[in-house]
Amino acid sequence: MNEKPAIEKKYKSHKFHTSVRLTGERIWDVTNSGGHSVKGDPPPVFGGTESNWSPEDLLLSGVNACHLASFYSYATRKGFEFSAYESEIEGLLEHEGTGFRFTKMIIRPKITVKSEDDIETAKQYMKRAHQICFMGHSVNAEVTVETEVVVG
Repeated sequence: MNEKPAIEKKYKSHKFHTSVRLTGERIWDVTNSGGHSVKGDPPPVFGGTESNWSPEDLLLSGVNACHLASFYSYATRKGFEFSAYESEIEGLLEHEGTGFRFTKMIIRPKITVKSEDDIETAKQYMKRAHQICFMGHSVNAEVTVETEVVVG
């Protein structure tokens, strides 16, 4: 690979590194800095399969996981207890002008709390998580959250 200048690190900044390596026809490995890899290929709509992670899957998963991590971190810091968190994300990829881009992402977290008294707090903390999730701020798409809170 060509040597590129390193990204300059500023105060309160963090650098991350991943790599990709072509391993077959339209198949690649995506590897994180810890050496863990996942297989990747294009989605079926672009001639790939559903057997591996597509760039679209990885982007959506990153935004979704960031919201989970932001909620978890904020709720834990506030001493808020919840029983479960699961979430789905849907992204709309549209052709605009010269190419495709995600224009909308809808995150649908389902948070399980211990009592009805915790429902409103969970909703407020999810709103805060959406405000602080840097992945949601890093994409050029409208990101919305439709939170469901249940008692269980």
